[in-house]
Amino acid sequence: MPLIRFAIQVQIFILLTSMSANSSSLPTRLIDVSQKEMGLDSTSEVRAKLVVPNNQEVKGGLVLLHGSEGGGSGHTLAQAQLLAASGYAALVICYKSCDSSLVRFDQIEIEDTYKALDWFRNSKYLTSKKVALYGVSRGAELAMLLAAISANTPGLKPPDALATHAVTDRVVGGFFWYHWYHYENGDARKPLPPTQDPELHNPLMIELEQPWRWRGSTEGLSEDTRIPIERFKGPVLVTHGAKDPIWTVDKAKNIQKSLKKRGGTFEVHLFEGEGHRFRAQAENKRCEILLKFLSENLH
Repeated sequence: MPLIRFAIQVQIFILLTSMSANSSSLPTRLIDVSQKEMGLDSTSEVRAKLVVPNNQEVKGGLVLLHGSEGGGSGHTLAQAQLLAASGYAALVICYKSCDSSLVRFDQIEIEDTYKALDWFRNSKYLTSKKVALYGVSRGAELAMLLAAISANTPGLKPPDALATHAVTDRVVGGFFWYHWYHYENGDARKPLPPTQDPELHNPLMIELEQPWRWRGSTEGLSEDTRIPIERFKGPVLVTHGAKDPIWTVDKAKNIQKSLKKRGGTFEVHLFEGEGHRFRAQAENKRCEILLKFLSENLH
């Protein structure tokens, strides 16, 4: 198969979907999912969009979790289009900063994402198919936490598989990412307008809470706590750049050690020369690995 730049693929699928979300001639279909459908309270930050394949049988489901860029960036939705075109129903979860470029990364309730996963698993879109969690960066951290917690909590059903990219083996602290620029009219990059809130111009002044909560509690979720991924017994995929300057490759290697002790099915792929975000050729290879992992563990 010829090498096609991942960014070009993304733009094509975004364009096709925006032309007609309901056309049977397009490879995917976009569906808004309400909080009520997922059993979430109206105060929950979680929002969701579902991308399903058109004119082909659904092979399985994925719950996609974004990184620290927040849920409003569109990156995760773009990848969901590609996965849906490959036959997977993809539930894109925004769990933080869905409508804003001001990403304050703290006080995130993990159980809300579990409720969305549980709704999806039992929805008409999957019809008893298996479902995987798939997270990138801080979304991978959330996926790891949710897999470990759900596997260790009576009455909960963990995902059938777990896929992560650029992941950490320990809980990372709260984070505030102020976008100093915004996009206007599609491509014009201009400074953000003045704000009356001085904290926004000095993120270090903001006192952040613990990033994660489970049923309102931060017990076992404090910063630098090791994520006990060995509690999750299903298949695990880890991809990581060997030159990642944000979360070093040692974190992926630590996860690999835990999975070796656990046993069972797992894959760890380290990409030489790649950072937190991969270049085109490596990204295409990573996507091939992900699709192979899904085909072997969700069908």
